[in-house]
Amino acid sequence: MFAKRAVPVIINETLWGSGTFVFNLIFANMGYEYFAAITIQRSFENISYVFFIGLCSACSVMVGKSVGKGDIDTGIKDSRRFLIIVPAAAVIVGAISVIFKTPLVGIFDMGNNISELTLRSAESIIMIYGIEMPVRTLGFVFVVGILRSGGDTSTAAKIDLTGLWLFSIPATLIAAYVFKAPFLICFIVMYLAEDYVKIIMCLVRYKSKKWIKPVTEMGQKGLEEYFYE
Repeated sequence: MFAKRAVPVIINETLWGSGTFVFNLIFANMGYEYFAAITIQRSFENISYVFFIGLCSACSVMVGKSVGKGDIDTGIKDSRRFLIIVPAAAVIVGAISVIFKTPLVGIFDMGNNISELTLRSAESIIMIYGIEMPVRTLGFVFVVGILRSGGDTSTAAKIDLTGLWLFSIPATLIAAYVFKAPFLICFIVMYLAEDYVKIIMCLVRYKSKKWIKPVTEMGQKGLEEYFYE
């Protein structure tokens, strides 16, 4: 039972890291100035995601605890709350990123050694990230905060990796090397091709309630009673 739940998460995180490496290769080969811009943007992305990791961890604890003790209705209600809270918080954080993108990027150019192209590109992709943040975090809370905590780690991994490896990476590669699209277009494609596919798949799974897979006897009994009622 442990391996059945844990292995998909391990595979998910390993292949996710590999996917990030592929994106780094794509953007690095578009020019060092663009790759430098990506590095700046990801510095702020990592900082902002610390906050959302905390929210998703809280969601995981609350939903997992309710599902584990058989209180399925409370688990579902808590999951719905976080599906509102997380994107709402992302709107605020995203707006701050967009408004203060210039001074944020300026922190990295205190020695006036970064090219103008890198600075402007970094500002542009931080703005894109800020606008996209509510959608991106919605997929995050679905996969990490809800599906995994409900015990559906296998489906969570499939959805996460499908959006990344079957849609986002191929679409970005095609945009960059087939259509020779500009850097900003490739960056947008990277996000859009993954996030919206992931959210659609997550919504279908979430509404089906098949993600509720308790591992405890109390949880399994509560699940039977929930559907019986």
